[in-house]
Amino acid sequence: MPVTLIPGNHDRHLGEGGGAEALESIGFRARIERSVVRKIGDRTVVLQHGHELDEGNRDREGTGEVMTQVLHQAVIPFLREKGARRGVRMDPSRIVALRPEEAVVSVLERWLDEKTFRKFFRNLLTLLARNGYLPRVAGMMAPLISADRVRRAIEEQDRLWESTAFTAFKALEGRGKLAHDAPQPDVLVFGHTHILDWAVQERKERGDGLYVNLGTWTERCFDASSPPDLSLPVLRIDDEQGRLRVALLDLASHSRELQRFESA
Repeated sequence: MPVTLIPGNHDRHLGEGGGAEALESIGFRARIERSVVRKIGDRTVVLQHGHELDEGNRDREGTGEVMTQVLHQAVIPFLREKGARRGVRMDPSRIVALRPEEAVVSVLERWLDEKTFRKFFRNLLTLLARNGYLPRVAGMMAPLISADRVRRAIEEQDRLWESTAFTAFKALEGRGKLAHDAPQPDVLVFGHTHILDWAVQERKERGDGLYVNLGTWTERCFDASSPPDLSLPVLRIDDEQGRLRVALLDLASHSRELQRFESA
């Protein structure tokens, strides 16, 4: 069955030279496109990853990539070496599933004793500054930056799904441009923000538009102890006798239908 792959910020290497050949060498034949445009009936469907709208992740080796590397190469190894404090269940692998990744600060406050957390927090800020995630001045001022201040910044980052939706609405109305010179869509699909979203945009012309964010195909954790979100969202788009039909399903719940949209 033909497969089209849309690289995002975490697998951007597949969109570079040799990506398709590397996949074929392991038996996975895929056409790689940064922006997919399909005509279904008389409707235009545009599918993009969506990291292009995220300042920290839209560019190669941006601040988002730095944070990911620091988590994998510094934070998780430290936690595994340190071990859990008495009376607290610690799961270092949960760090990978946190969204946004910066929520690690609040999680570590739960897992580490106060003295260890303060020391680790200062060194974490210094490490991020040295690698370009924070201005270097922030690294020098690490002892003066509080965890509460970082938490406020995390809250702003977690609103990314709302700002992404706002951009999607403008594109559906024809008042904003999408990346990669994509045309005005009738259905627009993103995935980068890791949050399931579904919104119908009422339009006077062209009929109602639809915005969908598929969330994530990896488990998503919100804090230190909450059950992970294990949903596996799949979007099915059909042309039924000239009418567009879109269904959002959850494979983790026996393909339970979450949302449905049909063109007028």
